[in-house]
Amino acid sequence: MYFTVGRDPLERTAMRNGNLPHLITELQEYHDKDHLDAFGMYIYGVALKEMQKSPVTPKMTSSPRSTIYRNGVKIPLAHTMLVQSIMVYQYNWSAWLDLAELCITDPAVEQEVEELL
Repeated sequence: MYFTVGRDPLERTAMRNGNLPHLITELQEYHDKDHLDAFGMYIYGVALKEMQKSPVTPKMTSSPRSTIYRNGVKIPLAHTMLVQSIMVYQYNWSAWLDLAELCITDPAVEQEVEELL
C-alpha cells in the first residue's frame, strides 16, 4: 500500500485562485457603473483583499491613499471597498470581520478606516 504525502497546510493556504484577476475585472466594471449593492461591494472587497495578500500578485503600485493601479488600471483598495459596503449595509458582520483583519494586519489601514467611517 502506498501513501502520498500531502502538502503542508500552510503551503496550500498560500495558493492563489487563478480566477481572481478575472473576477476583480468583472466586479470593477459593475462597480464603475454603480451596479453593485452592499453585498456585491463586499465580495469585491474580499476579492481585492485576497489579491493583495496573494504571494503571486501581478505588479501593483500604490498611490498615497485608497487606490492601487494594476496594469495601469485604477482599482480601489480592499479596505476602501469594505468600508463602502458597510456604509450601505452596516449589519454585514462578515464585512466588519474582514475589515478588522485588514486593520489588525496594517496599522496604517486602521487609521485610514477610522477617517473613512
